[in-house]
Amino acid sequence: MGKVSFLASDIPLKGEEGEVLNRNFMIQGKSFRYCAANIGNPHCVILCDAISPEIAKEYGPGHMEEEHNLSQRTNVQFMKIIDKKAIQIEIWERGVAG
Repeated sequence: MGKVSFLASDIPLKGEEGEVLNRNFMIQGKSFRYCAANIGNPHCVILCDAISPEIAKEYGPGHMEEEHNLSQRTNVQFMKIIDKKAIQIEIWERGVAG
């Protein structure tokens, strides 16, 4: 893995500037808060109150994986913060078929 960068130009994220932290967008009528990063490949981390494999399968492929501002497909992580030392995460790996 490379050094992490949240800068839109490093991800790369078209039409955006600065760090991509706590941004919002809508998919299928549902609002998501996300952060984007590059650690050698692009990642989109979606902050959720509840996660499951079904959520990753429903929202990971398609629009989120191929988000219109991203110049290449991205890995999508659905993350729930449990406490200061623990998270729960479901991952949609880019390019994986259902």
